[in-house]
Amino acid sequence: MTPSGYIISAIWRDSKYAFLADRRIQPGDRMFYRISGDTLRTVFQSGGGEILLDQVDVGPERRLSVLGGYFAPDSDFRDKLVRSLLRRDG
Repeated sequence: MTPSGYIISAIWRDSKYAFLADRRIQPGDRMFYRISGDTLRTVFQSGGGEILLDQVDVGPERRLSVLGGYFAPDSDFRDKLVRSLLRRDG
């Protein structure tokens, strides 16, 4: 990621998840990402099923912002991603 891309990503991340500053992440909360081309869709769902964030962003820096979830300790993102790559359809 370029230095300017990192700055853009950091600003975007801080404002996108600002609602969590007061609410905090709670047990059962889930985050979903869908990447298609240079488009990233992010959905944050509460443990009770309420959609708290549903946002679509376009740009190559947006796609790269999900990499932190790949390296995070105890993240199931990595396992699910690898399994999806190994799955054969048809």
